[in-house]
Amino acid sequence: ATELEGAALDEQTPPHTMVDSDQSELAALPAADTDELSADSTYADAMEQLALAVRLRERDMLIEPAGNNAFEYMQSLIAQYPDVDGVRAQQQRLAFRFLERSRTALTAGELNEAATSLDRAEQLVPGMSTTQGLRAQLDSERAARELAESIVQAGALKRTREVLGQYPREAQLRGTEGWVDIEFTIAPDGAPQDLVVRKAEPENVFERSALDALRRWRFEPIVRNGQPVAQRAILRMKYELAD
Repeated sequence: ATELEGAALDEQTPPHTMVDSDQSELAALPAADTDELSADSTYADAMEQLALAVRLRERDMLIEPAGNNAFEYMQSLIAQYPDVDGVRAQQQRLAFRFLERSRTALTAGELNEAATSLDRAEQLVPGMSTTQGLRAQLDSERAARELAESIVQAGALKRTREVLGQYPREAQLRGTEGWVDIEFTIAPDGAPQDLVVRKAEPENVFERSALDALRRWRFEPIVRNGQPVAQRAILRMKYELAD
């Protein structure tokens, strides 16, 4: 009877009791494995994007085309995987590449492209001394260009004193005539400064006389927004013999 009762008890024991126990134990195990797999997947994704960013940089596809360039991929990497090995190093290399492009653009006089490259380098690695130095050079080039583009004809400006150039004796004896183009700055007080001979015909004849004379000229101050300002100008001084 005892054996039969034991057999009956075995038959009445729910068959899933052991299965539930196994499942509860197994349920606790995959958590660590899942995290590890997730980390591996994240690293693989980062490496794939990083390799693509490097290839684009090497092909000089830095900012074009939109959506498929080294800068945009690197910005995405910095935002998603800032601590992944290799991201910081490639971030710096790309910044240096933008600085190289900026130098080349400055040399070629392509100021807008130089500015764009400097902006990208600053976004990647802020505060680099090289970036600041190139920025100062860019500002200087822009100021010089603005000044050059705003050159006025001095002959049309009012002057308070005008001095004729002394006719060189040898030129007078030979009957030589000519002219000298002088570029200069009219200072806020109306005095000519920074005089530069741009062209002369004939050369090495009238230049000294023209410069000496123009230094003694005085113009009415150029006023903008109620304040006297410096103004770049150009003047042709002619040397003609009387009939």
